[in-house]
Formats: sequence, structure tokens, C-alpha cells
Amino acid sequence: MLIDDKYINRLIKSSTSTRSYTVLLKFIYAVDSSYLLYGSPDTLPIKLGIKKQDFNEGIRELKVLGFIRKYSKFAYMLNPRVISKRDNDSRIIYTWEEETILGFRK
Repeated sequence: MLIDDKYINRLIKSSTSTRSYTVLLKFIYAVDSSYLLYGSPDTLPIKLGIKKQDFNEGIRELKVLGFIRKYSKFAYMLNPRVISKRDNDSRIIYTWEEETILGFRK
């Protein structure tokens, strides 16, 4: 699993805090095969092993940058293009573009 260079450059150029780096790395290793992480904003920091304040600020920055979106009330989705995989499924990319909260609002 490799993180795509384009997204690393975007993260570095945006001068985000180290909280967003921490949340992104923990998030990448905790997502399932469909790039989803289930839990409420209260339980996810415990699941990821970070402080709630760090989680909230990191998630906020990553949402602005387009790395993470809210999928449902108790689920977040990682942008499938962030991770370089040869077998990126078109179904997962469709889910990212159409079925996340921002996709519903288009």
C-alpha cells in the first residue's frame, strides 16, 4: 500500500498541522476493503488510539483537502485515489463520487 505522490504534495503544500498527518495515517491502516471506517465521532478516536481533539481537528482539515468524506452518520470514507493500488475498483470510486454526503448534495 502506497500513498499517491499527488496527495502527499497536496498535504505538504497546504501546511496542515501534524494532527491531520496522524489522523490520515491511522485512518489508512484502519479502513476496511471498501475504504470505510465505521464509528461515531466519539468512538473513532478511541478506535484509532488518538485524542478526541486531535481527531476532530485532523478530520476537519482532511475533509477540506478532499482526503476523507462523511459516508453516513456513523461512517467515514477515505478517498480511494489516495492509496496507489493497481486494482482500484470502479465501484469504490463511484461510491466516493456519488454515495458520500458530498455526492448526495451535487
